[in-house]
Parts: sequence; C-alpha cells; structure tokens
Amino acid sequence: MARIDNYTDWDFENVWSIDEGSSYPYLKTLDKPEEVLINEEIAIDGFGTENDPFIIETKEQLRCLELHPESYFVLASDLTFEVGEKFDGLCEKVPFTGVFDGKDHSISNITISQPTENNIGFFNNLSGGIIKNLNLHNVNIKGRMRVGGIVGSVNSKESSLTSISNCHVTGIVEAQYLPGGIVGGALTNTDINNSSYDGNIIGTKASYVGGIAGEIRKGQIVNSYSAGEILISEQTAGGLVGYLGEGKVEKSYNTAELKTETRNRLDDVFIGGLVGRLGTRGKLLIVSTKVI
Repeated sequence: MARIDNYTDWDFENVWSIDEGSSYPYLKTLDKPEEVLINEEIAIDGFGTENDPFIIETKEQLRCLELHPESYFVLASDLTFEVGEKFDGLCEKVPFTGVFDGKDHSISNITISQPTENNIGFFNNLSGGIIKNLNLHNVNIKGRMRVGGIVGSVNSKESSLTSISNCHVTGIVEAQYLPGGIVGGALTNTDINNSSYDGNIIGTKASYVGGIAGEIRKGQIVNSYSAGEILISEQTAGGLVGYLGEGKVEKSYNTAELKTETRNRLDDVFIGGLVGRLGTRGKLLIVSTKVI
C-alpha cells in the first residue's frame, strides 16, 4: 500500500513525505508520526487499482481503508465485531472517493456512539465514491446530524455521482437531525439502488428522517425498501426519505411503521409513507407503502 504510485495528485515534492514500504504519507513539516508506520501484521494485499484492488480480510485491515480513500477495495470475508466494540467509522477527515465492493459479505455488530458529532456512519463521508454489495448486520449507530447505516454525509463535486447499490443494513440508527437507514444526508447527486434497511430509525429533534435516507437534495432511490419502525419527535419523516429535493423514487416501497411521540402541536410535522417532503423537482414512480 505504501507506494507513491497509489497516491494520485499528492504533492510529494513540496508537501508530503513517504518511506515506501514502511510508512504512509506524512507532512514534510512534521516529524514522522508513529501512526504512519506500517505494521506488517496488517499489511494488505493488492495495489488499490481497479484491476488489483486492496483485499480486506480482517477488522484491522478495514480500519486502514481511510489511509487510501481514493482506491479500490474488495471485502474478501465476513467480519464480526464484538458487541460494543469501538468503531469510529471510516473516512472522517478525508471523504472516500474510491470503490468499495463488499462482494455480498457481511460485517456484523458495528457500534458507533458519537452523539455530539456530525456525519456519522460506517463511512462518515463520501464524495463521488461507489459502495456496493455490502451487508451490515445489527448496527447501532448514534450521532448528532447526518447519521446513516452505510454513510453519514455525501458531499461531492457538482459533476460527481455517488452510488450505493445492493447494500443492506439492519439495526438501529439514531440522530438529532437527519438520520437515515442507508444515508443520513446527501447534499449532492446520489443514487441508491437495490438496497434496504430493516430496523429502528430514531429522530430526536426537528429535522428530516427517512428509512433509507434522511435527506437527498439530488438523486434517486430505485428498487429499494425500508422496514421496521421510524420514531420521530418534531420532524418531517418519510418511510423512504425525509426530504427529496430533486430526483425520483421508483419501484421502491416501505413497510416501516412511522410513529410520532405525543406532542401538543402537529402543525409543522409532515409524515409521508414514502416521502416526508417532496421538492419541486422530485417525483414518485410505481411505489407501495404501509403507514401506521
């Protein structure tokens, strides 16, 4: 992994240093941090390219993903965390822009508890990345704003498309603002296809809440569904998406129960079986729903 060739558009002449084979990149202005030294026990096969992706077989290798957020990764085996084992999510500081192919493997018992932090999920931040063929079982993810099972926040360059396909999540996702079973908040063009969430979505303050996504400002949900229970306090909620600004929901359905806590006024609460609030450029096509 520690090769200059793997880091496109990095300035190794003026900004970054690397000891190929023994360290990851570090700033020239700093002494070499211990954290960038490579531990042979967590070396990863592959070169991070489309034809030779990095192969992830252990939890330790998984955590190394954020050192190469622009690369190609393949999950080669099921992974199981101990219940309550700490996991902070991937790509907190630098968004993932590469390709992660789960190969239909499962990762179980992801637990993230960061109730005061934003952009929380298995991937904290995506920017034009591709996540596919991944199963997350029994997640327990809690954050403040933009919290999702697969990704907390999508914020790409205007021309980039973020794609999430054939991804399935079960468990609990909770946030004050913008919780979603797959995506918390998608600020830029995002496609969610052939994906599902089955579990509890909990929104505790005024915001958008959705079984698949809390908010999608531009994008689509196709051939996907949500199930379980969506519990809101003062939010706008939809069985699939809380707010869809521009795009479509097509051939998708919701069987989750949408429930609101007892409150004195419901004037500003909007609850939809599929979409809580639809923007002027949003549309629904061939859908089915159940709302309680």
